Amino acid sequence: MNKNNLTSCLVCLLITISGLASASLAPPNLTIDAQELDAVRTVAYTIEATHTSNGNPVWEGYDISTSPLIISFANGHVYAFNFHSSNPRWHALPISHSTVLYSSDDPEGISKIPMNPSYVLEGQSAFLYQLDLIDGPSYLPFLVLIHERFHQFQFQNFKPGIRSGGYQDHLNAQNLALVQLEELILTDFLKAEDAVTKMDRIKDFVAIRELRFRDLNPSSIHWEQDQQRMEGLAEYVSIKMYEAFPLIPDYDGPLHMQTMMEMYSKDENIADRAIKHRHYGVGASIAIALDFLKAQDWKAQTQQGAPLDTLLMQNVKLNPKDLISRVEKIKNEYGFTTIYAAINAKINSYQKEIDDIINDFQEQPAVEVALFKPRGMGMSGGGTNLQMFHLADGGTLSVDNSSVNTTPDNTWKFSLTNMPVVIQKRTGEIDFKVEKNLQIVINNKSFNLEQLLKSNREFVFNKISWKGGCCEFYSEEYPGTLSVRDNKIYIMFHVT
Repeated sequence: MNKNNLTSCLVCLLITISGLASASLAPPNLTIDAQELDAVRTVAYTIEATHTSNGNPVWEGYDISTSPLIISFANGHVYAFNFHSSNPRWHALPISHSTVLYSSDDPEGISKIPMNPSYVLEGQSAFLYQLDLIDGPSYLPFLVLIHERFHQFQFQNFKPGIRSGGYQDHLNAQNLALVQLEELILTDFLKAEDAVTKMDRIKDFVAIRELRFRDLNPSSIHWEQDQQRMEGLAEYVSIKMYEAFPLIPDYDGPLHMQTMMEMYSKDENIADRAIKHRHYGVGASIAIALDFLKAQDWKAQTQQGAPLDTLLMQNVKLNPKDLISRVEKIKNEYGFTTIYAAINAKINSYQKEIDDIINDFQEQPAVEVALFKPRGMGMSGGGTNLQMFHLADGGTLSVDNSSVNTTPDNTWKFSLTNMPVVIQKRTGEIDFKVEKNLQIVINNKSFNLEQLLKSNREFVFNKISWKGGCCEFYSEEYPGTLSVRDNKIYIMFHVT
Protein backbone atom coordinates (compact mmCIF):
# COMPACT_ATOMS: atom_id res chain seq x y z
CA MET A 1 0.00 0.00 0.00
CA ASN A 2 1.45 3.39 -0.94
CA LYS A 3 1.33 6.41 1.36
CA ASN A 4 -1.52 8.14 -0.46
CA ASN A 5 -3.75 5.07 -0.41
CA LEU A 6 -2.97 4.48 3.28
CA THR A 7 -3.77 8.11 4.13
CA SER A 8 -7.05 7.89 2.23
CA CYS A 9 -7.96 4.69 4.05
CA LEU A 10 -7.18 6.26 7.43
CA VAL A 11 -9.29 9.33 6.65
CA CYS A 12 -12.27 7.09 5.86
CA LEU A 13 -11.82 5.16 9.10
CA LEU A 14 -11.43 8.29 11.20
CA ILE A 15 -14.51 9.92 9.63
CA THR A 16 -16.49 6.81 10.47
CA ILE A 17 -15.22 6.82 14.03
CA SER A 18 -16.03 10.50 14.45
CA GLY A 19 -19.55 10.01 13.08
CA LEU A 20 -20.33 7.20 15.50
CA ALA A 21 -18.57 8.53 18.59
CA SER A 22 -21.71 9.97 20.15
CA ALA A 23 -24.23 7.52 18.70
CA SER A 24 -26.14 5.13 20.94
CA LEU A 25 -25.57 1.68 19.47
CA ALA A 26 -27.39 -0.39 22.05
CA PRO A 27 -30.80 -1.74 20.99
CA PRO A 28 -33.80 -0.60 23.07
CA ASN A 29 -33.89 -1.93 26.64
CA LEU A 30 -30.19 -2.86 26.51
CA THR A 31 -27.75 -0.90 28.63
CA ILE A 32 -24.08 -0.99 27.64
CA ASP A 33 -21.42 1.04 29.39
CA ALA A 34 -19.94 3.80 27.19
CA GLN A 35 -16.37 2.67 27.87
CA GLU A 36 -17.29 -0.87 26.91
CA LEU A 37 -18.88 0.34 23.68
CA ASP A 38 -15.76 2.33 22.84
CA ALA A 39 -13.70 -0.84 23.24
CA VAL A 40 -16.07 -2.78 20.99
CA ARG A 41 -15.84 -0.04 18.35
CA THR A 42 -12.06 -0.16 18.49
CA VAL A 43 -12.10 -3.91 17.87
CA ALA A 44 -14.54 -3.48 14.96
CA TYR A 45 -12.43 -0.74 13.36
CA THR A 46 -9.27 -2.80 13.89
CA ILE A 47 -10.80 -5.74 12.04
CA GLU A 48 -11.79 -3.44 9.17
CA ALA A 49 -8.31 -1.93 9.11
CA THR A 50 -6.72 -5.33 8.48
CA HIS A 51 -9.25 -6.05 5.74
CA THR A 52 -8.67 -3.40 3.11
CA SER A 53 -8.61 -3.67 -0.67
CA ASN A 54 -5.00 -2.50 -0.66
CA GLY A 55 -3.85 -5.08 1.86
CA ASN A 56 -2.52 -4.73 5.39
CA PRO A 57 0.39 -2.22 5.39
CA VAL A 58 1.83 -3.70 8.58
CA TRP A 59 2.01 -7.30 7.38
CA GLU A 60 0.74 -8.42 4.00
CA GLY A 61 -1.97 -11.07 4.28
CA TYR A 62 -2.71 -10.59 7.98
CA ASP A 63 -6.50 -10.19 7.98
CA ILE A 64 -8.45 -10.61 11.23
CA SER A 65 -11.78 -10.75 9.40
CA THR A 66 -11.14 -14.21 7.92
CA SER A 67 -12.55 -16.05 10.96
CA PRO A 68 -14.94 -15.32 13.85
CA LEU A 69 -13.73 -13.34 16.84
CA ILE A 70 -15.59 -13.28 20.14
CA ILE A 71 -14.63 -10.84 22.85
CA SER A 72 -16.04 -10.81 26.35
CA PHE A 73 -15.98 -8.68 29.48
CA ALA A 74 -15.89 -9.68 33.14
CA ASN A 75 -19.51 -8.50 33.52
CA GLY A 76 -20.66 -11.36 31.25
CA HIS A 77 -21.21 -9.31 28.10
CA VAL A 78 -20.19 -11.08 24.90
CA TYR A 79 -19.61 -9.62 21.41
CA ALA A 80 -19.18 -11.66 18.23
CA PHE A 81 -17.50 -10.40 15.05
CA ASN A 82 -17.77 -12.15 11.67
CA PHE A 83 -20.07 -14.63 13.38
CA HIS A 84 -23.36 -15.90 11.95
CA SER A 85 -26.25 -16.87 14.18
CA SER A 86 -30.05 -16.96 14.22
CA ASN A 87 -30.15 -17.47 17.98
CA PRO A 88 -32.41 -14.79 19.52
CA ARG A 89 -29.98 -14.25 22.39
CA TRP A 90 -27.85 -12.15 20.03
CA HIS A 91 -28.66 -8.50 19.30
CA ALA A 92 -27.22 -6.80 16.21
CA LEU A 93 -25.10 -3.68 16.75
CA PRO A 94 -24.31 -1.88 13.47
CA ILE A 95 -20.80 -0.45 13.76
CA SER A 96 -19.28 1.15 10.67
CA HIS A 97 -19.51 -1.45 7.89
CA SER A 98 -19.82 -4.35 10.33
CA THR A 99 -22.61 -6.01 12.24
CA VAL A 100 -21.48 -7.00 15.69
CA LEU A 101 -23.58 -9.49 17.62
CA TYR A 102 -24.09 -8.65 21.30
CA SER A 103 -25.36 -10.82 24.13
CA SER A 104 -25.67 -10.16 27.84
CA ASP A 105 -26.56 -13.84 28.25
CA ASP A 106 -23.53 -16.09 28.66
CA PRO A 107 -24.70 -19.67 29.32
CA GLU A 108 -21.41 -21.18 28.07
CA GLY A 109 -19.32 -19.16 30.53
CA ILE A 110 -17.38 -17.54 27.70
CA SER A 111 -16.60 -14.47 29.83
CA LYS A 112 -14.73 -16.69 32.30
CA ILE A 113 -12.30 -17.92 29.62
CA PRO A 114 -9.26 -15.59 29.27
CA MET A 115 -8.44 -16.77 25.74
CA ASN A 116 -9.04 -19.72 23.45
CA PRO A 117 -7.85 -19.63 19.81
CA SER A 118 -10.30 -22.29 18.58
CA TYR A 119 -13.45 -22.21 20.70
CA VAL A 120 -16.41 -23.91 19.02
CA LEU A 121 -19.69 -22.03 19.41
CA GLU A 122 -22.79 -22.84 17.38
CA GLY A 123 -20.69 -24.98 15.08
CA GLN A 124 -18.19 -22.20 14.32
CA SER A 125 -14.57 -22.08 15.45
CA ALA A 126 -13.89 -18.68 16.98
CA PHE A 127 -11.01 -16.87 18.64
CA LEU A 128 -12.10 -16.10 22.23
CA TYR A 129 -10.61 -13.22 24.18
CA GLN A 130 -11.58 -11.44 27.42
CA LEU A 131 -10.83 -7.81 26.69
CA ASP A 132 -10.81 -6.38 30.22
CA LEU A 133 -8.67 -9.08 31.82
CA ILE A 134 -5.30 -7.32 31.45
CA ASP A 135 -4.19 -4.55 33.78
CA GLY A 136 -2.03 -1.73 32.45
CA PRO A 137 -2.37 1.01 29.84
CA SER A 138 -5.79 1.21 28.18
CA TYR A 139 -4.33 0.25 24.80
CA LEU A 140 -2.61 -2.92 26.05
CA PRO A 141 -5.58 -5.34 25.64
CA PHE A 142 -5.83 -4.39 21.97
CA LEU A 143 -2.11 -4.96 21.41
CA VAL A 144 -2.41 -8.39 23.03
CA LEU A 145 -5.37 -9.23 20.78
CA ILE A 146 -3.41 -8.27 17.64
CA HIS A 147 -0.38 -10.20 18.93
CA GLU A 148 -2.28 -13.41 19.66
CA ARG A 149 -4.28 -13.35 16.45
CA PHE A 150 -1.05 -12.87 14.50
CA HIS A 151 0.15 -16.18 15.96
CA GLN A 152 -2.69 -17.87 14.10
CA PHE A 153 -1.49 -16.23 10.89
CA GLN A 154 2.06 -17.41 11.63
CA PHE A 155 0.99 -21.00 12.25
CA GLN A 156 -0.80 -21.02 8.90
CA ASN A 157 1.71 -19.08 6.78
CA PHE A 158 5.21 -19.21 8.36
CA LYS A 159 7.61 -22.00 7.57
CA PRO A 160 9.02 -23.54 10.77
CA GLY A 161 12.56 -22.65 11.82
CA ILE A 162 15.25 -25.09 12.91
CA ARG A 163 13.91 -27.27 15.71
CA SER A 164 15.41 -26.48 19.11
CA GLY A 165 16.07 -28.85 21.97
CA GLY A 166 15.32 -26.07 24.43
CA TYR A 167 17.26 -23.23 25.96
CA GLN A 168 20.43 -24.54 27.62
CA ASP A 169 22.23 -21.33 28.63
CA HIS A 170 19.81 -19.58 31.01
CA LEU A 171 22.22 -20.14 33.93
CA ASN A 172 25.33 -19.14 31.95
CA ALA A 173 26.58 -15.90 33.55
CA GLN A 174 28.65 -14.81 30.53
CA ASN A 175 25.68 -15.30 28.24
CA LEU A 176 23.27 -13.45 30.53
CA ALA A 177 25.63 -10.50 30.95
CA LEU A 178 25.95 -10.16 27.17
CA VAL A 179 22.16 -10.56 26.91
CA GLN A 180 21.81 -7.50 29.13
CA LEU A 181 24.19 -5.55 26.91
CA GLU A 182 22.01 -6.40 23.92
CA GLU A 183 18.93 -5.08 25.69
CA LEU A 184 20.61 -1.86 26.78
CA ILE A 185 21.91 -1.29 23.24
CA LEU A 186 18.48 -1.88 21.69
CA THR A 187 16.90 0.50 24.21
CA ASP A 188 19.38 3.19 23.17
CA PHE A 189 18.70 2.40 19.51
CA LEU A 190 14.99 2.99 20.06
CA LYS A 191 15.62 6.21 21.98
CA ALA A 192 18.08 7.68 19.46
CA GLU A 193 16.67 10.60 17.49
CA ASP A 194 19.21 10.81 14.69
CA ALA A 195 20.01 8.26 11.98
CA VAL A 196 23.78 8.20 12.68
CA THR A 197 23.30 7.17 16.32
CA LYS A 198 20.66 4.62 15.39
CA MET A 199 23.01 3.04 12.86
CA ASP A 200 25.85 2.94 15.37
CA ARG A 201 23.63 1.17 17.94
CA ILE A 202 22.57 -1.40 15.35
CA LYS A 203 26.25 -2.15 14.70
CA ASP A 204 26.80 -2.47 18.46
CA PHE A 205 23.99 -4.99 18.71
CA VAL A 206 25.32 -7.03 15.78
CA ALA A 207 28.80 -7.11 17.36
CA ILE A 208 27.53 -8.39 20.73
CA ARG A 209 25.17 -10.87 19.10
CA GLU A 210 27.96 -12.34 16.95
CA LEU A 211 30.29 -12.60 19.95
CA ARG A 212 27.66 -14.14 22.23
CA PHE A 213 26.57 -16.79 19.73
CA ARG A 214 30.13 -18.08 19.30
CA ASP A 215 30.04 -19.88 22.68
CA LEU A 216 26.32 -20.60 22.90
CA ASN A 217 24.79 -24.06 22.65
CA PRO A 218 23.29 -24.44 19.13
CA SER A 219 20.00 -25.47 20.73
CA SER A 220 19.92 -22.16 22.64
CA ILE A 221 20.66 -20.22 19.44
CA HIS A 222 17.81 -21.90 17.58
CA TRP A 223 15.50 -21.32 20.56
CA GLU A 224 16.26 -17.58 20.62
CA GLN A 225 15.91 -17.18 16.88
CA ASP A 226 12.58 -18.98 16.80
CA GLN A 227 11.20 -17.07 19.80
CA GLN A 228 12.24 -13.75 18.32
CA ARG A 229 10.80 -14.64 14.92
CA MET A 230 7.47 -15.76 16.39
CA GLU A 231 6.89 -13.76 19.58
CA GLY A 232 9.00 -10.79 18.50
CA LEU A 233 7.20 -10.41 15.17
CA ALA A 234 3.78 -10.79 16.81
CA GLU A 235 4.80 -7.98 19.15
CA TYR A 236 6.12 -5.90 16.23
CA VAL A 237 2.84 -6.27 14.32
CA SER A 238 0.75 -5.34 17.38
CA ILE A 239 2.86 -2.23 18.01
CA LYS A 240 2.88 -1.13 14.38
CA MET A 241 -0.83 -1.76 13.81
CA TYR A 242 -1.97 1.21 15.85
CA GLU A 243 0.76 3.39 14.39
CA ALA A 244 -0.51 2.62 10.89
CA PHE A 245 -4.13 2.94 12.02
CA PRO A 246 -4.35 5.51 14.85
CA LEU A 247 -7.53 4.17 16.42
CA ILE A 248 -6.41 4.60 20.04
CA PRO A 249 -5.96 8.25 21.12
CA ASP A 250 -3.50 7.68 23.99
CA TYR A 251 -1.26 5.22 22.13
CA ASP A 252 2.41 6.01 21.44
CA GLY A 253 4.09 3.04 19.75
CA PRO A 254 7.73 4.19 19.97
CA LEU A 255 7.33 5.11 23.65
CA HIS A 256 5.71 1.74 24.35
CA MET A 257 8.65 -0.04 22.72
CA GLN A 258 11.21 1.97 24.70
CA THR A 259 9.39 1.32 27.96
CA MET A 260 9.16 -2.40 27.22
CA MET A 261 12.88 -2.75 26.43
CA GLU A 262 13.84 -0.80 29.56
CA MET A 263 11.63 -3.12 31.60
CA TYR A 264 13.33 -6.23 30.18
CA SER A 265 16.82 -4.84 30.82
CA LYS A 266 15.91 -4.33 34.51
CA ASP A 267 14.05 -7.63 35.00
CA GLU A 268 15.46 -9.43 38.05
CA ASN A 269 14.09 -12.82 36.89
CA ILE A 270 17.13 -13.45 34.76
CA ALA A 271 16.35 -17.07 33.79
CA ASP A 272 12.77 -16.29 32.76
CA ARG A 273 14.03 -13.28 30.90
CA ALA A 274 16.61 -15.22 28.91
CA ILE A 275 14.26 -18.05 28.00
CA LYS A 276 11.04 -16.25 27.27
CA HIS A 277 10.30 -12.66 28.22
CA ARG A 278 13.01 -10.72 26.40
CA HIS A 279 12.32 -12.22 22.98
CA TYR A 280 9.11 -10.20 22.58
CA GLY A 281 10.96 -6.88 22.82
CA VAL A 282 14.24 -8.00 21.24
CA GLY A 283 12.51 -9.55 18.22
CA ALA A 284 10.31 -6.48 17.74
CA SER A 285 13.35 -4.18 18.06
CA ILE A 286 15.28 -6.14 15.43
CA ALA A 287 12.25 -5.89 13.13
CA ILE A 288 12.18 -2.11 13.69
CA ALA A 289 15.91 -2.00 12.91
CA LEU A 290 15.27 -3.88 9.64
CA ASP A 291 12.63 -1.28 8.79
CA PHE A 292 15.14 1.48 9.57
CA LEU A 293 17.71 -0.16 7.28
CA LYS A 294 15.05 -0.57 4.57
CA ALA A 295 16.14 -4.19 4.30
CA GLN A 296 14.71 -5.61 1.11
CA ASP A 297 11.93 -8.20 1.44
CA TRP A 298 12.84 -8.93 5.06
CA LYS A 299 9.24 -9.77 6.00
CA ALA A 300 8.87 -12.28 3.19
CA GLN A 301 12.23 -13.83 4.05
CA THR A 302 11.45 -14.28 7.74
CA GLN A 303 8.06 -15.73 6.80
CA GLN A 304 10.01 -18.31 4.78
CA GLY A 305 12.08 -19.25 7.86
CA ALA A 306 14.97 -16.76 7.98
CA PRO A 307 15.90 -15.68 11.55
CA LEU A 308 15.62 -11.95 12.22
CA ASP A 309 19.18 -11.60 13.51
CA THR A 310 20.54 -13.39 10.43
CA LEU A 311 18.79 -10.87 8.19
CA LEU A 312 20.14 -8.02 10.32
CA MET A 313 23.70 -9.34 10.08
CA GLN A 314 23.36 -9.69 6.31
CA ASN A 315 22.51 -5.99 6.13
CA VAL A 316 25.18 -4.87 8.65
CA LYS A 317 28.48 -6.65 8.12
CA LEU A 318 31.40 -6.08 10.47
CA ASN A 319 34.94 -7.23 9.72
CA PRO A 320 36.64 -9.21 12.53
CA LYS A 321 38.95 -6.35 13.55
CA ASP A 322 36.11 -3.82 13.81
CA LEU A 323 34.01 -6.34 15.74
CA ILE A 324 36.66 -6.86 18.45
CA SER A 325 37.33 -3.16 18.93
CA ARG A 326 33.62 -2.38 18.97
CA VAL A 327 32.93 -5.06 21.60
CA GLU A 328 35.61 -3.63 23.90
CA LYS A 329 34.16 -0.15 23.48
CA ILE A 330 30.66 -1.43 24.31
CA LYS A 331 31.82 -3.33 27.40
CA ASN A 332 33.51 -0.23 28.77
CA GLU A 333 30.57 2.03 27.93
CA TYR A 334 27.96 -0.14 29.62
CA GLY A 335 30.03 -1.44 32.54
CA PHE A 336 30.18 -5.11 31.57
CA THR A 337 32.36 -6.18 34.54
CA THR A 338 29.82 -4.86 37.05
CA ILE A 339 26.92 -6.41 35.13
CA TYR A 340 28.66 -9.80 35.02
CA ALA A 341 29.43 -9.82 38.76
CA ALA A 342 25.83 -8.96 39.69
CA ILE A 343 24.37 -11.62 37.37
CA ASN A 344 26.77 -14.31 38.56
CA ALA A 345 25.71 -13.68 42.15
CA LYS A 346 22.03 -13.91 41.15
CA ILE A 347 22.60 -17.23 39.40
CA ASN A 348 24.19 -18.77 42.49
CA SER A 349 21.29 -17.54 44.65
CA TYR A 350 18.76 -18.76 42.08
CA GLN A 351 20.21 -22.28 41.99
CA LYS A 352 20.34 -22.51 45.79
CA GLU A 353 16.67 -21.54 46.02
CA ILE A 354 15.77 -24.27 43.51
CA ASP A 355 17.75 -26.87 45.46
CA ASP A 356 16.05 -25.91 48.73
CA ILE A 357 12.54 -26.13 47.22
CA ILE A 358 13.21 -29.53 45.63
CA ASN A 359 14.60 -30.87 48.91
CA ASP A 360 11.48 -29.68 50.76
CA PHE A 361 9.30 -31.25 48.05
CA GLN A 362 11.02 -34.62 48.41
CA GLU A 363 10.57 -34.57 52.20
CA GLN A 364 6.82 -33.87 52.08
CA PRO A 365 4.84 -36.83 53.51
CA ALA A 366 2.27 -36.72 50.68
CA VAL A 367 2.27 -39.06 47.63
CA GLU A 368 4.05 -38.04 44.44
CA VAL A 369 2.13 -38.21 41.16
CA ALA A 370 3.51 -38.01 37.63
CA LEU A 371 0.81 -36.96 35.17
CA PHE A 372 1.35 -37.02 31.41
CA LYS A 373 -0.93 -35.16 28.99
CA PRO A 374 -2.54 -36.95 26.02
CA ARG A 375 -0.10 -36.78 23.10
CA GLY A 376 -0.99 -34.65 20.15
CA MET A 377 -3.91 -32.99 21.89
CA GLY A 378 -3.86 -29.22 22.16
CA MET A 379 -4.49 -27.62 25.53
CA SER A 380 -5.85 -24.28 26.63
CA GLY A 381 -5.79 -22.66 30.02
CA GLY A 382 -3.72 -20.46 32.27
CA GLY A 383 -3.08 -19.56 35.85
CA THR A 384 -0.79 -17.99 38.40
CA ASN A 385 1.99 -18.99 40.75
CA LEU A 386 3.94 -17.36 43.54
CA GLN A 387 7.29 -18.23 41.95
CA MET A 388 8.49 -19.88 38.75
CA PHE A 389 11.96 -21.34 38.24
CA HIS A 390 13.54 -22.75 35.08
CA LEU A 391 15.57 -25.89 35.62
CA ALA A 392 18.86 -26.82 33.99
CA ASP A 393 17.24 -29.80 32.21
CA GLY A 394 14.74 -27.56 30.43
CA GLY A 395 11.85 -28.07 32.84
CA THR A 396 10.18 -25.66 35.24
CA LEU A 397 9.41 -25.56 38.93
CA SER A 398 6.50 -23.49 40.25
CA VAL A 399 5.51 -22.64 43.82
CA ASP A 400 1.94 -22.10 45.04
CA ASN A 401 0.51 -22.96 41.62
CA SER A 402 -3.13 -22.18 40.75
CA SER A 403 -3.83 -23.11 37.15
CA VAL A 404 -6.17 -24.89 34.75
CA ASN A 405 -5.38 -26.97 31.66
CA THR A 406 -8.13 -28.44 29.52
CA THR A 407 -8.63 -29.97 26.09
CA PRO A 408 -10.80 -28.02 23.61
CA ASP A 409 -13.67 -30.50 24.09
CA ASN A 410 -13.36 -30.18 27.90
CA THR A 411 -13.18 -33.98 28.36
CA TRP A 412 -9.73 -33.74 29.99
CA LYS A 413 -9.15 -31.18 32.72
CA PHE A 414 -6.38 -30.70 35.26
CA SER A 415 -6.78 -27.86 37.78
CA LEU A 416 -4.62 -26.81 40.72
CA THR A 417 -5.39 -24.49 43.62
CA ASN A 418 -2.38 -23.24 45.59
CA MET A 419 -0.43 -26.45 44.94
CA PRO A 420 2.79 -26.00 46.98
CA VAL A 421 5.20 -27.35 44.32
CA VAL A 422 4.73 -28.41 40.68
CA ILE A 423 7.60 -29.69 38.54
CA GLN A 424 6.98 -29.59 34.80
CA LYS A 425 9.58 -31.75 33.08
CA ARG A 426 10.76 -31.20 29.54
CA THR A 427 9.41 -34.65 28.62
CA GLY A 428 5.88 -33.42 29.40
CA GLU A 429 5.61 -35.09 32.79
CA ILE A 430 3.99 -33.01 35.54
CA ASP A 431 5.10 -33.94 39.08
CA PHE A 432 3.18 -32.88 42.19
CA LYS A 433 2.02 -34.39 45.49
CA VAL A 434 -1.44 -35.28 46.74
CA GLU A 435 -2.81 -36.35 50.12
CA LYS A 436 -2.53 -40.03 51.09
CA ASN A 437 -6.27 -40.45 51.66
CA LEU A 438 -7.22 -39.20 48.18
CA GLN A 439 -10.00 -41.14 46.44
CA ILE A 440 -9.29 -41.91 42.78
CA VAL A 441 -12.16 -43.07 40.55
CA ILE A 442 -11.02 -45.49 37.83
CA ASN A 443 -13.68 -46.64 35.34
CA ASN A 444 -16.42 -45.58 37.79
CA LYS A 445 -14.88 -47.57 40.68
CA SER A 446 -13.39 -45.69 43.65
CA PHE A 447 -9.97 -46.56 45.09
CA ASN A 448 -8.16 -45.14 48.09
CA LEU A 449 -4.70 -43.88 47.12
CA GLU A 450 -2.97 -45.91 49.84
CA GLN A 451 -4.81 -48.97 48.53
CA LEU A 452 -3.42 -48.31 45.07
CA LEU A 453 0.11 -47.88 46.38
CA LYS A 454 -0.03 -51.22 48.20
CA SER A 455 -1.36 -53.00 45.12
CA ASN A 456 1.80 -52.15 43.17
CA ARG A 457 -0.05 -52.98 39.95
CA GLU A 458 -1.11 -51.34 36.71
CA PHE A 459 -4.67 -50.22 36.01
CA VAL A 460 -5.96 -49.69 32.46
CA PHE A 461 -8.63 -47.01 32.30
CA ASN A 462 -11.02 -45.28 29.95
CA LYS A 463 -12.12 -42.81 32.60
CA ILE A 464 -10.26 -41.50 35.61
CA SER A 465 -10.91 -38.67 38.08
CA TRP A 466 -10.24 -37.33 41.55
CA LYS A 467 -10.89 -34.26 43.66
CA GLY A 468 -8.37 -33.37 46.34
CA GLY A 469 -7.54 -30.40 48.49
CA CYS A 470 -5.25 -28.70 45.96
CA CYS A 471 -5.87 -30.70 42.83
CA GLU A 472 -8.80 -31.79 40.68
CA PHE A 473 -8.50 -33.99 37.61
CA TYR A 474 -10.71 -35.87 35.20
CA SER A 475 -10.28 -37.60 31.86
CA GLU A 476 -13.39 -39.01 30.20
CA GLU A 477 -12.42 -39.98 26.67
CA TYR A 478 -8.67 -40.65 26.69
CA PRO A 479 -7.67 -44.23 27.55
CA GLY A 480 -4.48 -44.81 29.48
CA THR A 481 -2.80 -46.54 32.39
CA LEU A 482 -2.23 -45.81 36.07
CA SER A 483 0.84 -47.61 37.41
CA VAL A 484 2.71 -47.68 40.70
CA ARG A 485 6.50 -47.67 40.82
CA ASP A 486 8.70 -46.89 43.83
CA ASN A 487 5.76 -45.53 45.82
CA LYS A 488 4.94 -43.04 43.04
CA ILE A 489 1.81 -42.87 40.87
CA TYR A 490 2.27 -42.60 37.09
CA ILE A 491 -0.67 -41.69 34.85
CA MET A 492 -0.02 -42.03 31.14
CA PHE A 493 -2.27 -41.95 28.08
CA HIS A 494 -2.21 -44.21 25.06
CA VAL A 495 -1.16 -42.74 21.74
CA THR A 496 -4.28 -41.94 19.73
